[in-house]
Amino acid sequence: MNRGLVAVLIACVWATALFYRPAQAAEDTAQITFSKTAVARQDLQIYTVRKGDTLSAIVRKLPDVRERDIPELYRLIGELNPDIDDLNKLRTGLPLVVPGKVISDTAAPPPTTASASRTADTPTTKRAYTVKRGDSLIRIVHRELNIKSNTQSTLITIKTLNPSITDVNRIFEGQTIILPEASIMAPSATGRPDEVPDKISVATSVKEDDTGKKQPISMSAEARLAAVKQIITAMNGTMITSGNYYLPISRTEQWTIDCAAIPVIELPTGATLFLDFDNRAHRQLKRMLAERWKNHHLIRPDEKDDLISLLKKIFQADRHYAFVKSDKPLIVGSVPAVEIFVDWLIAQKKPHGGSVVLQALRFIYDDAPLLPGALISFAKRNGIAVTEIAPERGLVDRPEELYSLTASPILPANDALAFASELLTLLNIDVQKDIDVQVFDIARDGFNLSIKADLVAEHEGRKRILLSRSLPPQFVNMLEKAGNALIIIPDAEPRLETLEKILRGFGLPFATGHFTFSGTDIRQAPYTIGFSGTKIKSVKTFYAVNALFDDQVQGLLAEGWGAHILRY
Repeated sequence: MNRGLVAVLIACVWATALFYRPAQAAEDTAQITFSKTAVARQDLQIYTVRKGDTLSAIVRKLPDVRERDIPELYRLIGELNPDIDDLNKLRTGLPLVVPGKVISDTAAPPPTTASASRTADTPTTKRAYTVKRGDSLIRIVHRELNIKSNTQSTLITIKTLNPSITDVNRIFEGQTIILPEASIMAPSATGRPDEVPDKISVATSVKEDDTGKKQPISMSAEARLAAVKQIITAMNGTMITSGNYYLPISRTEQWTIDCAAIPVIELPTGATLFLDFDNRAHRQLKRMLAERWKNHHLIRPDEKDDLISLLKKIFQADRHYAFVKSDKPLIVGSVPAVEIFVDWLIAQKKPHGGSVVLQALRFIYDDAPLLPGALISFAKRNGIAVTEIAPERGLVDRPEELYSLTASPILPANDALAFASELLTLLNIDVQKDIDVQVFDIARDGFNLSIKADLVAEHEGRKRILLSRSLPPQFVNMLEKAGNALIIIPDAEPRLETLEKILRGFGLPFATGHFTFSGTDIRQAPYTIGFSGTKIKSVKTFYAVNALFDDQVQGLLAEGWGAHILRY
């Protein structure tokens, strides 16, 4: 090798990477419709609540559940379990009555000839199977049904039996699916395996071109690279796609990498990755990377690699990261706690076990709704980047969202009387301070006696007297006989107790517990927002919480559900 500058300039020849949609569009997220549901008594079952269960997780375990059925299922389970006060607080071991199958009362359209034929050929003998961690449909077909060939027709049968499976690549741990019995799955007429390979690939989705001919859906190489760059940047890494990158060999020698031909990724862990798409890196560079720079890795993407395959190769090259498929909702934050349904997770491994999620990827098919920008920002402030990607276009364009970000009222926590005064004013109840209230009257009792009330307010024709100190029993009796109501709120008591005492004393409807708000209720992407607090019905619906609360999520709650946060 000549001394001096050794340049490796590689022409940029990109092969288009195919990234396909599932075999059937996810209609439940593309367009959410609501219909009434009914359940037959013979379809009911008893579910025993397990540790860590939530109502949303239990609902998604029911067979044949579609996203648009979930709000009605919540209502139905509430009716089936009238003795359970709060379905958002389920204790371990609690027996819960749930519908085994929800039947829509909206008449289904008559099947087409093709679908009718397929239904007629579908075996009627079937059994339930609960998905385990690490399961995929193809593994279930191989292991549970003992079918090694003709797998494509078996997968079609399973999709027919499970309308809730809109994407054969997406099943979740704990999900119940219906399987045909292995004995009734006959081999193909030729006795040979199907031409379709056993591997379930995202490369099974197609679209029709202008001539009506079916064409595979693909993401352009440029869109794929832009998506990778966004994902790396969101993790505080760097991706260089232009200019030169230099690797020093000695004081007078260096390798020069053309980053337009071989993009360079620098991860926060110190690892440097070279994406050699065309496998044209000089053999000397390959050898020296292995020998001299242990934290530098040459990655050779295959021309058939889709975005996920490429990301797997990138993060498998650095032992500090894990790139895994998400099998349950991603929980972000604590007050509120937001559950977001995503497809893939990028996590950084901890030195002594476990990992921390750094980024979540969510794929958007057809015209499915995006996550609200407020939740994307909330996740980012909690250390998790959420990236939404369309299979055809790559990174999605996010429209600007504006919320009514008025500052949430904050009640003073240290002074009970100030707390009460501001609360009542907020609830549109007029309050007077330091008012003399007469106990004895000279004309009636022969002498005058009055007390100075800290706060006085009239509501629905009755006077309420709020005091920070207790009165002698005879004074209390006299005041109550005169039609007054006394509310004693000492500074020392917990503010939740003060809050409930005031609301009860004024006859205002309220409920204290855990509250959840589902995006599907307002025809948005699937997510839930949950927090504990006190719901107050007044001029507005307030939720009083004893914690900091994210301003943008607060604006989303106000815009979507008319739920206004009140802090104390």
